[in-house]
Amino acid sequence: MAKNYSEARKLYQSLALTGLYLPGNFPLGVLSVDYDAGLGIVALRTGEKTEAKRFFDRSLEVNRKAIEGGNELYHYPYNIAAVHAVQGNKEAALEWLKKAVDAGWRLHRMAQIDPFFENLRGEKKFQQIMASVKAMADEERRKVEEWEKDETSK
Repeated sequence: MAKNYSEARKLYQSLALTGLYLPGNFPLGVLSVDYDAGLGIVALRTGEKTEAKRFFDRSLEVNRKAIEGGNELYHYPYNIAAVHAVQGNKEAALEWLKKAVDAGWRLHRMAQIDPFFENLRGEKKFQQIMASVKAMADEERRKVEEWEKDETSK
């Protein structure tokens, strides 16, 4: 996969200027957690560590404030987990990922390709969380299929 960080930076900056960002809203199919985090990973991958930290810190602050304000959407703890993961804070990332699961996050396939989680994919705890989430999603899917079958037989 081509890694065109210059274009990624322009896209994130352009999207950030629109003011349309809501955590969990992934415009244009972008998988990153939010614009600050997206700009942070671009800065990190291009060697701008100070700038990356600034973006990551701002992302963490926004997401924590949302949680402290009573928002219970799984996007916020997932975003926090992603930022911790890309910074190498594995234990904090896993802790926040578990909180995302507790809040209803079931997108295990996304975490398997999300660049923020690259350095966690080989970790046993990460793999266990993914297996657990997959099992939950499979069970939920089974229940829906069973319900649909019952509804069509009426």
